[in-house]
Amino acid sequence: MDSAFVIRHRPFEHYILSIFSLLLRGETEIRLKAYGKCISKAVDIINLLNEDLLPEMFLVKTDTAIEQSSGCKVSTFMAILTPRKDMKLSLESVTSEINNICHLELIINRINSKHKIDRIELKGEVSLKKFTEVVKIGDIFPERDLLQVSDLRDSLQSSDLEEKSKYKMHEEFSSKIVDSLMRCSVLTPDYSHFLKNVAQWDDIILGLDTNIFYPCTVTSSLLNNFLGIPSKDFLDTPDWITLVLSKVAMGEIENSANMGKASYKRRLALRGIQEIMKINKSKDLEGVSLFLAGTIPPEFDFTRGDTNTIRDSTIREQFRAFLKSIDFHKGTYFITHDFNNSVLAEAEGMRALYIRKPSLNEKCYNLSSDDKCNISELLYELSVAFNPLDITIYTKDKKELKFSINSNWKGKDLENWENWEIEYTSEDLHFKKEMELLLDDDISYAILNGWQKLRERYIDWNI
Repeated sequence: MDSAFVIRHRPFEHYILSIFSLLLRGETEIRLKAYGKCISKAVDIINLLNEDLLPEMFLVKTDTAIEQSSGCKVSTFMAILTPRKDMKLSLESVTSEINNICHLELIINRINSKHKIDRIELKGEVSLKKFTEVVKIGDIFPERDLLQVSDLRDSLQSSDLEEKSKYKMHEEFSSKIVDSLMRCSVLTPDYSHFLKNVAQWDDIILGLDTNIFYPCTVTSSLLNNFLGIPSKDFLDTPDWITLVLSKVAMGEIENSANMGKASYKRRLALRGIQEIMKINKSKDLEGVSLFLAGTIPPEFDFTRGDTNTIRDSTIREQFRAFLKSIDFHKGTYFITHDFNNSVLAEAEGMRALYIRKPSLNEKCYNLSSDDKCNISELLYELSVAFNPLDITIYTKDKKELKFSINSNWKGKDLENWENWEIEYTSEDLHFKKEMELLLDDDISYAILNGWQKLRERYIDWNI
């Protein structure tokens, strides 16, 4: 790894998983970088790793400097983590469910270290009314940290569907990919034209529209861009964000979560609830609070699409009522992915920020920028969109390992969602053999133990 990945305002889990991933890849040096107020978070992550999760695993070298950002001087911190060689690990049994996102990262990296992965092919179902077809979603190239997305129109060329139907399927396919890539920060909205406005406040309050939760905009990109904006030399603002969610918006998400068990809307809503739990429970999201506001009018019928307009209006009204109740009107904004909703909010006297979703304009996406996207995170988010997500690993020694992962299954509860758990299915004997050999080394056990301890830490914090 030549460049550093940057510690910002995403939850601890993302950064710990990234360090685990680089360790599994055999990196001789893992470089972390942080700016301003995030320096303390980077130091805490390093200490948490070396004291609790992987005790004394790394030799640590640090350095500080000053850089220019947006015309301001910013303090920077660089840490180089060097894994110790021939170190004896104190291992404990893994007692919790191990079929989680960390376990998936372990599988991919262990197969790669043993067989050298050439590419990972991804397939999933797309549907239109009664027509369903399994199509290629894209390929991941681990050596280049690259995702190549397929064009659905190429897969449907031989189909008997009308052009209008093909277009609808392509639009839905693209929407699923965009939301998935947003959730793992491969695609991020452009916040640049909001920063000067937001940076003038020490504290801000954001009213969140329902659509902000489906692509997990808050934890994947919004906090990174709206917390700690360089505003003067060695001064980052804002340093405190209160998020306000209307109970009507929560009712919309809950209604979708109660839909048919196999539906995409249900999985998307449950992923949105996972995001809400993450924001509400993660104590490491410093300076971030989440409040529920208002009540659900008894006459509301969430199953009727023709009530969308009145629900949007009520969500905005409940945010305004919350602001009036606390008499705070300086740094307040209504955040939405819906242009019409933002225009109406402005017309009603609120500051509205329309966070335009990025487009799927490119075919190839880098997974190893300054905010590393782990392959397990990408697969997890794609499995929310395509359930099951069919995976074929092609190795350089000509092996093909086939398996599927499910993000939702019968009996899965909210605790499973909170713990990033998945379900494997496979008839491939080669893959099953690899799974059996997965935990035959100390590092694998140590990493799963470390992830388990991190999860227990979250539970302890929430008592």
